[in-house]
Amino acid sequence: FIPVTEPAVNIDKTESSIDIQMSLPGLSRSDIDVTVENGVLTVSTADCRGEDYRGENASSVTAWTSHGTTSAWALPVGVQIHQITTRYVAGVLEVSIPFETTGLLTIPVE
Repeated sequence: FIPVTEPAVNIDKTESSIDIQMSLPGLSRSDIDVTVENGVLTVSTADCRGEDYRGENASSVTAWTSHGTTSAWALPVGVQIHQITTRYVAGVLEVSIPFETTGLLTIPVE
């Protein structure tokens, strides 16, 4: 039995960006892929498996496993994909997605 859980995600929208914080503890930066394709932002993590080990005074073997996950979001119109930034600090991936505020556009009906 392998329990399946989704990472905790917090999404905030400001006047000029969408900011995503995603809990991904125990990974290294190289285990995380952030891509944008056809207007969809995707965050994928590798299927990581720790090695079994036995402590000096341990009577049992301990191992850890982290199964990969993928999360995706459709991006709104106006997103500046070439200015998206990411940061991975203390087990949290931060993604900042800047966008242009375009205001209201009225289209005349003919």
